[in-house]
Amino acid sequence: MSDRKQFRDLASPEAAREVIDGLDLSPGVERVDLDDASGRVLADRIDARLDVPGFDRAKVDGYAVRAADTFGAS
Repeated sequence: MSDRKQFRDLASPEAAREVIDGLDLSPGVERVDLDDASGRVLADRIDARLDVPGFDRAKVDGYAVRAADTFGAS
């Protein structure tokens, strides 16, 4: 068993803020084919031109899940 200990100096909050402020955290945008878009995040909002169905169907709000994602859930 090693008795060597390592301690690291912590940056001050001000120094950490300067480092973070200097980072370019804006996401890049690229165009990809629809076939390659799975798992990516849209750069802009997309609204459907037509509501389907064209009437309110549910009595309450809800959400959809894939059955495979719920396997083992209780």
